[in-house]
Amino acid sequence: MEKVDTKLDEKEALHIGVVRHCAFQYYDGRKVVSDEYNLTLDEAKELWNEHYSDMVEKTTDGEEIEVAIWINMQNDSDYRETLVHLSSPEIRNGKLYEPKYYDLF
Repeated sequence: MEKVDTKLDEKEALHIGVVRHCAFQYYDGRKVVSDEYNLTLDEAKELWNEHYSDMVEKTTDGEEIEVAIWINMQNDSDYRETLVHLSSPEIRNGKLYEPKYYDLF
């Protein structure tokens, strides 16, 4: 009897990690470091992890970085939903942190 990888089958059924509807963008305060489209969510998260230490370093050095993982994209210019979108974050306990506040409309 053939052994079936049920986790892979489950991921495919739920479209987790197989649908290419995500993007990753990272600007380090001086230049665009990464601007990748047509990614799976797993691939976008991998890019986040690959650049994380640089993002922390640039922020610590006073650069105003911007980084986003875009999700559920219908095309390359569909920026409606994000998993994460940091614009000028801070560093707290060695981690990226972005406080949110809202003023009057």
